[in-house]
Amino acid sequence: MERILTFKIMRTLFSIPINQDKSIVYAPLRGVILKTGAYANELVQKIESGEKLSIQEKESAIFKTLQSHGVLQTEKSLKQIAIDESADFEPTKLTIIPTEGCNLGCTYCYASAVPRKDKISWELVKKGADQVIANTVKKNEGNIKITFYGGGEPTIHFDLLQQTVEYAEAKAQNLKVYTTIVTNGTLLDETRVKWLRLHGVTLSLSFDVLPDVQHFQRPYANGKNSHKKVMKTIELLQKHGV
Repeated sequence: MERILTFKIMRTLFSIPINQDKSIVYAPLRGVILKTGAYANELVQKIESGEKLSIQEKESAIFKTLQSHGVLQTEKSLKQIAIDESADFEPTKLTIIPTEGCNLGCTYCYASAVPRKDKISWELVKKGADQVIANTVKKNEGNIKITFYGGGEPTIHFDLLQQTVEYAEAKAQNLKVYTTIVTNGTLLDETRVKWLRLHGVTLSLSFDVLPDVQHFQRPYANGKNSHKKVMKTIELLQKHGV
């Protein structure tokens, strides 16, 4: 009897068509990026849906490459990895992806391949903050680091950012909380910038600088130019010393 193995895509994998003949397969958390034939899109979709793969598909170069880099795992190996990785895992840094939704339509963004527009739950964020704070105290370290990243645009849920930072500051007591936000800069106003300054938050701004380039590569989702808004945000950041 044939032994059937079910393969699962580990964590995040994107298949992005370039044209009718070529596509890019990108697994950012594994550091893998491949330029392949268009057939890769269909293969990725089949793996995601749990369909049985043919012998030819399992022997394909793209399948073997993904498997060798740990992007594809059997259910058994995934369980083993979960056990191994959790043994002495006591992080003092917390990275949060609040959402995969975004108000921009950047032409080169791999995240646009993900249709979900969900929001991380406060319960999960709180658990992560509690664990990181406990680990920091246990290791007798002086500070914790929180980073809000995408995914999508973190400041879409600015209320969650505020809740997280203020909770961590109150819970951490004598620990210093360092917070960084990676943002496109289009959703920040003066009130929000003042809050960032008050809590010592640092920003990493995604911006293509030149007006024509910004408009071409980083327009709003509706196609409108985002350059003027980002420039206004930069002025606010400079004004308040963020």
